[in-house]
Amino acid sequence: MDFVLGLLGGMLAWAIAETILRPLRRFLALRMEAATVLEVYERWTPWADRGAPAADWQAERSLAYRRCAADLLTFAASGWGLPTLLSRLKVDMPDAGFALLELSYLGHDSPERRRAREDVLRGLRLRDIELHA
Repeated sequence: MDFVLGLLGGMLAWAIAETILRPLRRFLALRMEAATVLEVYERWTPWADRGAPAADWQAERSLAYRRCAADLLTFAASGWGLPTLLSRLKVDMPDAGFALLELSYLGHDSPERRRAREDVLRGLRLRDIELHA
């Protein structure tokens, strides 16, 4: 009897891990990736002393945003389970993904960047950290 209960408990733990914990871990990783991409490409300016961003840096930035947007949109489109629960908790992954996609097309000097960045932060329920010099 103990063996059967142990087996059932193990199967239940596995089912919980697969349906809740693995998607939660994936969501947290995507959220961190989006925050990292925003931090690297929106706040840091490695070309500040040279005037305008280099074309290869802009291409790298655009590709990073598009990959992150695709990951967020794909996860959100998976449909059931955690993405549905997250939407009820006011986490808007599609909005964040589309805002990242929009950022990928905006130039670094575009006035629309701030709004798109705020849309990503709001969609993933991230706080923007103000850095003080």
